[in-house]
Amino acid sequence: MNSQQIEYILTVASLRSFSKAAKKLYVTQPSLSQYIMKTEQRLGFAIFDRSSNPITLTQEGEIFVEYARQFQSLEESLNNRLSDMQNLKSGTLKIGASSFHASYLLAKSIARFNELYNGVEITVTEENDSQLFEMVRNGELDVIISAGSYDPALVHTEKLARERFYLAASSESELAKRLCDYTITAEDIRTNSMKLLTTEKVSFDLLKDTSFIAADFCDFIFKNAGITPKAALRVRSVETLFSFVNEGLGAALIPDTLIRFGSQSKHPLYFPLDAKISERTISLCSRANGYLTKAAKEYCLILKQLVDIGTWRV
Repeated sequence: MNSQQIEYILTVASLRSFSKAAKKLYVTQPSLSQYIMKTEQRLGFAIFDRSSNPITLTQEGEIFVEYARQFQSLEESLNNRLSDMQNLKSGTLKIGASSFHASYLLAKSIARFNELYNGVEITVTEENDSQLFEMVRNGELDVIISAGSYDPALVHTEKLARERFYLAASSESELAKRLCDYTITAEDIRTNSMKLLTTEKVSFDLLKDTSFIAADFCDFIFKNAGITPKAALRVRSVETLFSFVNEGLGAALIPDTLIRFGSQSKHPLYFPLDAKISERTISLCSRANGYLTKAAKEYCLILKQLVDIGTWRV
């Protein structure tokens, strides 16, 4: 049973006339009568009692029409929902990111997407990179924002931005006094000042005896530098790292994402490091060879446009 058969039968049932139904359907009456008769033969029962005037439904026909109307309603609902999703009037968007990147990098892009497509339901999942990888690979998330490195056969990765880390120390610390010639401020970083561009980079040779507040997300820098830092403390979050270094509990490596887009009023002093050692790529990732919804595609486009015009770089 197809949609056309149902439409023809329901039109005849509604108008109780083959001639009126034929006019409404823009077909000839004989062809409509023959079409429905063949349908009845395939079904094995008569839908219409043609002996009455106007025509009426048989008992089987009444049951058939009842379910046919439900089918037609479901089909219309399906088409409407699919149309809404194609036009982004409905649907879902599932984004994943670390808690840190979700806090500092997603707000503007999600606000812009929601402004354009407020019928789409957005969920944001905050997990570590390894968990995000599993979720996007399994199709639980549409896209993730990640600093991880993944197998391209499993995850499609597109570079969004470079995140740079700076050495940070409180102004009262011995390290800050020793490195006074390398000092830059949060404002220098936020504005890409001339001082930021011209200040000499700190060599890790000068940091061999420095007591660091360590964290998993910045261990790659020490690995790139080929040193094992002296760790006074180890923390999990960037925010904790920032607050501890501000209190003079040790030196730390702070990402420029927090410096540029955070709302902290008090900052430690910062010292630039070699970019080859202290930068990492932030990527937009989705399941390799997987279906990406229209909502996800549009969000990715908005995010990339905002990154390009300065959401992540002042």
